[in-house]
This record gives sequence, structure tokens and C-alpha cells, in this order.
Amino acid sequence: MAVYKRGINGPFSGKAGSVIGSSWRKVDYMKGLSEKHKPETPEQIAQQDKWKIMVAFLAPLAKILETGLNKEDTRRKTAYNLALSYNLRYAVKETEEGFEIDYPNVLLSRGSLPRVADAKVERESDDKFVVSWSPLVNTAMVSADDEVTVLMYCPQKTIHIISFGEYERRDGKMVLAVPEELHNMACHFFIFFTSVNGNNSPAQYLGEGPADL
Repeated sequence: MAVYKRGINGPFSGKAGSVIGSSWRKVDYMKGLSEKHKPETPEQIAQQDKWKIMVAFLAPLAKILETGLNKEDTRRKTAYNLALSYNLRYAVKETEEGFEIDYPNVLLSRGSLPRVADAKVERESDDKFVVSWSPLVNTAMVSADDEVTVLMYCPQKTIHIISFGEYERRDGKMVLAVPEELHNMACHFFIFFTSVNGNNSPAQYLGEGPADL
């Protein structure tokens, strides 16, 4: 809303196109008409719900995605935006309670490094998860010094715990400390490997870490 003393042809009162002129206590005002919005369709509401849950999941993972999707064409889209577009399309499912992430279909990384067949997660105590994998180097494509990325995500609290470049394939396992607020909560786990020349393995979903021992 604008306050003015002299318009182009002096103050006016009433509606003129998309503008309303009025006066109050000898002060002249001019304001634009508010736009009328159509009610949102069920499809629009559904898309917004999908967007909210996926953005909450992916937003803190920009660094992981830059590494995991480092071979993708990012001239027009960032790694984050590529992941968001893909996961909105392929990694959201509808349940009786609403929309939720379809974790086995989540995209975090791409590449030609092979996945490991025996990666798993176990709860060691209330405050510790152990993620393990085979340290064996049985093909020319993998190396003992491939870096390991592990993501732990707890949707009930929207909390991410990330191990990024702290461990190598040769280590065979890592221990993730769990804050007290996540005790007795089930969390979702992912793992992928990155070679020294930046090649990745596709991210593997390790399942839902158990809430209890």
C-alpha cells in the first residue's frame, strides 16, 4: 500500500483497474487489489507433501550428493537438484498414513564401482550401531583405500548422522554413535564407496536399524 499527496491527476477514491484509492484522516492511500487464488487441487497438495518429506531428507546431504553424483552432468542442475528430481519421481510412495520415502529406491550415488554383497547394520547397544562390509579386494575395479560413506537417517526426528571419508574399504566396519534422543528408535542406513579417482558405487540401502537390541 502506498501513501501519496498527489497522483498523476490528484488523489482519487474508488477502484481503477487493479488499484484502489481511498482517504483516511486526510491522508490519501493507494493499494493494489489482492489476487484471488484458486483452491489447491488434490494433486497439488500431494506434490507439496512429497516435496516436504524429500527436501527434509535431502537438504542436509548436499556434500554427499556432490560426491555421489560427481560424474553426472551438473551444468544445468546441481547434484542436489538432480537427486531431488529423481527421488521425487521414483522414491516416494503413498501409504494409508500419507506419503513416505521409499528407501530402497533412493538415489544418493551412481558409478561403476561394484556394490558389496555383505554390507549390514547391527545395533550393538542403545547408543551404538555397527555397520560392516567385506574388506576383500577381489576385482581390479575396487581398492582397499576406497573411501566409505555411510548415512543414518531417523525420520521420526529428521536427524542425519553421516560418516563421510572417515573409513576405507580395508577397515571392514565402523561404529556410529547414537545420541540419547534416538535411543529405542529405528533408523535407515545407506552405504557407498568412492575410489581415489572419484568413481562411486551405487548407494545401497542396508535396511532399517533395529530400535531395540
